Amino acid sequence: AQQVNLSGQAFSTITIEKDTGGIAFADGFKAAFLDAHGTDAMTLVFAAGKTVDATRLVLRGERKGGVPTLLLRSSSEGTPWKLKSGTAQFITGVDVKDSDASAGVWALTDFTSIDSHNNTHWDFGAGGVTNAQWIGTSGSFATAANWSTGEVPDENTRVFIRAGDGETKTVTASAAISVHDLILQGEGTGVATFESATTAMHQIGGDLAVNFGGKMTHTALSTTAKTFADECYKLNLQVDGNVTIAADGTIDVTSRGFFGTVTLPGSVTANGSHGGTRAVGGCYDSLIAPTNCGSCTVDPSGGTRYSGGGVVRIDAKGAIIVNGSIVASSKAGTGYGSGAGGSGWLTCSDLQGSGMISVQGGDDNYGSAGAGGRLAVWLTAAKDFD
Repeated sequence: AQQVNLSGQAFSTITIEKDTGGIAFADGFKAAFLDAHGTDAMTLVFAAGKTVDATRLVLRGERKGGVPTLLLRSSSEGTPWKLKSGTAQFITGVDVKDSDASAGVWALTDFTSIDSHNNTHWDFGAGGVTNAQWIGTSGSFATAANWSTGEVPDENTRVFIRAGDGETKTVTASAAISVHDLILQGEGTGVATFESATTAMHQIGGDLAVNFGGKMTHTALSTTAKTFADECYKLNLQVDGNVTIAADGTIDVTSRGFFGTVTLPGSVTANGSHGGTRAVGGCYDSLIAPTNCGSCTVDPSGGTRYSGGGVVRIDAKGAIIVNGSIVASSKAGTGYGSGAGGSGWLTCSDLQGSGMISVQGGDDNYGSAGAGGRLAVWLTAAKDFD
């Protein structure tokens, strides 16, 4: 095997690509991005007792003839090498032995990988939870053939929706789903999207992770939708654990709401209004529990306009950690008038992170932007927003 000594140094990116053979690391190291790709029997040997610290971790093997092509081993059998991984991880097709990942988050892999024993803080789908990976292109969540297990995931399934570099995969749920965990992740420029095509509440019994390249949204309302009864698509999530949105992950329902005027109770209309008012119509929706889409003005100038923002409802028992974004805004138009922001209603024990949450109305070219939407945050354990 090729010998490498990185002497515990820190690097921005480390990329490992070998078809066969192996690499042996004589010391630990740190990398903002560690990407190892083995297509044919490659072995990586890590220094026993030393730490591999990877903020973003990609270990890409394959499974050929039932055998993973990327082997991870310790330099001293029986003495673990240490792994400290961030939440942005993509691990597939690996055979792991003598590894202790307890310094970071759980190392989550899938059905293509093998546990060769003496591994700590690795999850290969044991403990009554089955790991299922999306193997289709784009399609229905409810189609069994789209899943690695050959079955539609249920409450005892950890679901991985992943897109390879350059791929775009959209998994659409037209009815409520119930799963143990849900992990969305794209590799490189890949985008893995979960799209809700219902207003029903999706149940996640453990954690939700929207990692780099991951996206959640809901189907856009029809352009003919004009009343609250026409709001047939929303993103409603019940999460029993934590919600983590990585720096390159997003929950985005931008311009997925009403395309035109909304008829409110009492025959009053809202034209580009929602949390605030524009020239026509008034405010609507609850201040403390918003659940409605934003409306959109009619543009007499003939310019391009966009629908109001959609709806995001997350009811989490744990924390919501936003280092990426939650967006229920409207796009900027090119003519006169634009859409209003939508709704965001978040319930969690604590709200953390350095990302963005927005229900902003869309701008336009003539100073008649859409109104802002509604945003409510309920904290069930934290005492303040610091």
